[in-house]
Amino acid sequence: MIVRPKTTDPRLAEDGHAWGQLRQGFEYRVIGIEYGDYRIQSGSHDDHCPTLYCSKLFDVLDAQVEAAWIVDFGDDFENEQHLYIGFEEFHEPGFWEDVHDGQKVALDILNPILERLSLNQC
Repeated sequence: MIVRPKTTDPRLAEDGHAWGQLRQGFEYRVIGIEYGDYRIQSGSHDDHCPTLYCSKLFDVLDAQVEAAWIVDFGDDFENEQHLYIGFEEFHEPGFWEDVHDGQKVALDILNPILERLSLNQC
């Protein structure tokens, strides 16, 4: 799935993500959808780790998703249910927290998938 930031005022987003990291006119590959938000790699973090961004900030350029994606209605690490669409390997509760904490086990799962998608490794 490929998206591009809309040319709207990013302050319209209400959930506090780092909208200033998105580059106008740049295309981003979505690697998962959680809570209706897109997980993308903005490339402006030093570690290049994919982050959630509000889906309403983007126009969808290509809605085709990866063949390996799953659709799962499951529990998150706080035992709240949510809809998850993406790679099964990323759906374990706490996975993204472990990635952002630099846990080797999580990075060993994430990085080969990012490489396969021609994205920067964390």
